[in-house]
Amino acid sequence: MSTTYLKTDLIAELARTADIPKTKAELVVNQLAQIAYREARNGFTIPGICKLDVVRRKERHARIPRTGQRILIAEHDALRTRPLTKAKHAVAPMMPGMVQFVDEAPEAANAPHSSTPPPQASTDGQPFNPEGLVSFRCGACGQEIEAPFDMAGAESECPACSGKIEVPYVSEPGTIWARTMIEPKPAAPAAVPAAPALNAVPAVPASPSSPSEAKLGRTIRIELPDDA
Repeated sequence: MSTTYLKTDLIAELARTADIPKTKAELVVNQLAQIAYREARNGFTIPGICKLDVVRRKERHARIPRTGQRILIAEHDALRTRPLTKAKHAVAPMMPGMVQFVDEAPEAANAPHSSTPPPQASTDGQPFNPEGLVSFRCGACGQEIEAPFDMAGAESECPACSGKIEVPYVSEPGTIWARTMIEPKPAAPAAVPAAPALNAVPAVPASPSSPSEAKLGRTIRIELPDDA
């Protein structure tokens, strides 16, 4: 059975790794904490671990579980701690295929709860995806993007229009890694080209009006940032 890693263990390991006295290692640990307390209200990141900031919590009603008495919690400032993406996936990585679409029949939704787990959606016919990528479209410009599953739930920047995007946990239907999730549209009948008029000037293909339009025909890949 593993024992709890204490502050004294941290100081001893830092001192041993950095080859410094334990007193200096303890000073560094204590000073980091004081800096975090001081800068949290403005937003502070402990590299590789978490982000600290202060948010305003609205007034809300609550109940004491032991007595059932109702209480009113006034509006107040609260410290918010958010683990970095790198920390989340280093400690508890999310594996590809963990999140899937499940088709549930209407009668099954109203059936009594059973201890038998629901059947998982079949992934037969899906493209071979050994890297565990998810694909989706930018909500602003429509650019198709693929990203590692480790980025699921993280915010990033669209490489085409620089707008804000959030990487989904499941590939968006119709994109490169979810092609079989939508029915193909029937091809439109080919139009018969009209005969060219006399002295007609050949038409020049129009160039894309923006860089994002030039990228809509291909999928752009984004990677997990080093400081995430």
